[in-house]
Amino acid sequence: MREHYIASWGAPSFVQEFSSASLEVVVFKWDLSSRTGGTTVYATYGVSGRLDAHGNRAEVFVGLIPDMDPICLPLANLAATVVAGGNDVRHGSTWDMGGPLWSGTELNFLVTLHQHSALAALDSKVGRVEFFTAIPIFKYEADFKKSHGVDALTRHWKENRVSFWDPTRLPGAI
Repeated sequence: MREHYIASWGAPSFVQEFSSASLEVVVFKWDLSSRTGGTTVYATYGVSGRLDAHGNRAEVFVGLIPDMDPICLPLANLAATVVAGGNDVRHGSTWDMGGPLWSGTELNFLVTLHQHSALAALDSKVGRVEFFTAIPIFKYEADFKKSHGVDALTRHWKENRVSFWDPTRLPGAI
């Protein structure tokens, strides 16, 4: 996995490891650059240890401007939720992280979106690994997505020029 990330984004600027009795997760960080699509990228390694119901594996990454290193813990917790809880990462899945993603924010959910442009799927010796982008969202956005669907949420962001990649954004209205 690390080699796939490095081939796409170069060497990470830091690596943070999280471990428990049953799971080890690594979160890599790449500083903002043209290779990372102009965002700071944080990506997991550990989610792909679980084969999903469709026979695939997944990893998750998030691109943020500005950087927000405290996102590493919520990403590791998401990995633990997937692996230990037997949950599949899917396009439009909403993940309640149980409180603020970091101190001083009202963002407390992640929504995962399937993507093909930022990072290609990886066919490895353990199977295919798909990559999903995770976007920090507010409770009202999670509720809106639940009622209207992920396409309606992303359409709202586009129509209203919501900077969903900004971890310092404030809640708005839908």
